[in-house]
Amino acid sequence: MIPRYLVSFEIPEVLNGATIDFARLRMRAEVTLPEVGSLPPVVIEAYPVTTAWDAESVGWSTDWETAGGDFNEHACATYVSDATETMSVSLDLTHVVQRWVSDETENHGVIILLPAVCGHAITTVDQQSNPPVLEVYWSAGR
Repeated sequence: MIPRYLVSFEIPEVLNGATIDFARLRMRAEVTLPEVGSLPPVVIEAYPVTTAWDAESVGWSTDWETAGGDFNEHACATYVSDATETMSVSLDLTHVVQRWVSDETENHGVIILLPAVCGHAITTVDQQSNPPVLEVYWSAGR
């Protein structure tokens, strides 16, 4: 089973109809590395979630039509780094946030995971001292 992390942010109403110049998700992650052999790069991907969920009750098989989460099959952002145990991850979510503020798709957040082929696993996303942050740079709508 691939560890998955759900992240969501409320988007302020002031951004409705705005042009998103740049949006990125920043987070710190602890990664389990293979003990032997050469270390392939760590690949972390974000996928838009397609079903509403509740942080208090969501689980592997609850709130979803598909166990593990309902999300777009194509990654909306990818982060690649040399293998280290602690890393600062930055994922470009510009086009996803633009779709949210343009009402092209509902904002259910994103799901973060590592593809099964890379040999790594996220063990922790720091939610206390360095919680995930969504930075958004925008221009007024035309």
